[in-house]
Amino acid sequence: MKTKLIAIDLDRTLLRTDKTISAYSVKILNKYRENGIKVIFATARPKRATTDYSKIIPVDALILHNGAVFTFIR
Repeated sequence: MKTKLIAIDLDRTLLRTDKTISAYSVKILNKYRENGIKVIFATARPKRATTDYSKIIPVDALILHNGAVFTFIR
């Protein structure tokens, strides 16, 4: 079985300049999850700096510290 996933960076990619996520992006990423596609945040940030965003969009894993740390959530 093939696993499908989308890994998305936070700063200047998913996040707007005011560090919020648009309602459209939330809708699309949640739709991916509903269709069995794993969602992963990839960022230079530490885990504590991603907590609020993963409450808005539940993620399956985190790639943190510029790829030095990989954490499964679900």
